[in-house]
Amino acid sequence: MMRERLVFLGKNEEERTEKGVVMKKLCLIVLCVMVIIAMGCRQESELKIEEGFLTGADGVQLFYRMMGSSENTVVFLHGSPSRSNAFAPDFEPLCRNNTLIFYDQRGGDRSDLITDPALLTWKHHVRDLEEVRKHFGLEKMKILGISWGSMLAALYGAEHPERVERLLLLPARARRNPEPPDITDWTDRLSSEKRERIDELMRIWADAEDPVSVCREYWNISLPYFFADPDSFSLMRSDFCDKSPEALRNTFLVAEALSQSLGGYDLRPMLSIIPAPALIMKGTHSTMQKEWVEEWAITLPNARMQWIPEAGMAVWIEKADLFFRAADQFLKDEWPEESIILKTT
Repeated sequence: MMRERLVFLGKNEEERTEKGVVMKKLCLIVLCVMVIIAMGCRQESELKIEEGFLTGADGVQLFYRMMGSSENTVVFLHGSPSRSNAFAPDFEPLCRNNTLIFYDQRGGDRSDLITDPALLTWKHHVRDLEEVRKHFGLEKMKILGISWGSMLAALYGAEHPERVERLLLLPARARRNPEPPDITDWTDRLSSEKRERIDELMRIWADAEDPVSVCREYWNISLPYFFADPDSFSLMRSDFCDKSPEALRNTFLVAEALSQSLGGYDLRPMLSIIPAPALIMKGTHSTMQKEWVEEWAITLPNARMQWIPEAGMAVWIEKADLFFRAADQFLKDEWPEESIILKTT
């Protein structure tokens, strides 16, 4: 009996040993699979970024940043001619399904800091954009424009309508003359003390010993008022002041030269000859009058309007999920369900 018992125990021990070996193998397999998945996720999350310089009109060197690896390429036109591709961090979600090309427009950030107003006109910006298209070998361009960037897209599209494939615009006004009597401005939301400080900062900006500090104070005061919910300002990743002091000092010279070249502009005749599909997007709480935004969607021959509810000007931050879903859909050559065709009355 003792002998049989010993044999029986031996069999149990062998079974336990075999089970242990199997469990170890399973654990190793699971571990390997987890490592492979983790490596794949890491590779998927790593955003391909290329930076460099290209030659714009008149030999001007323009800094660019290309983000993403999709064949669907979109040229990004930033707001304010001197604000640069500081917008890039907040638009990373769009780079999952598209490759975005950002570039610093002439006179700003890392591009050539031109100080001659005669070389900073809207026509020079249009010629630069054409050189951007040629540099990247784009037969036609899908363009995303913000504020002044939307105007640049329209100015370019009027001169090169055959080179524009689609326009995604978060626009500025389509015309300045006549000046609308009822247009609101973000400064209307400021207290008198903050408005006085903003005016003072603008006066000292160009000659300030530390223009970076001046820039940060200016935007810390003003940016929250571009949002429907001022607290949404904290979600912003873009940094408009991450530039050299020389680039910051050039800011208002560039903006003034552009403004002078535009004069009392009216883009409507230009908009009417651009056949490319265009999606106009704006927050319902934007400071710009509703009719002045919708003028874009009415005048462009093949355009639709999409209002983003409960958002100010920075819809890509306040309503990121809605904005990027609609933007992706439009850039894939589909109209978002929320977009509508506006009829003239």
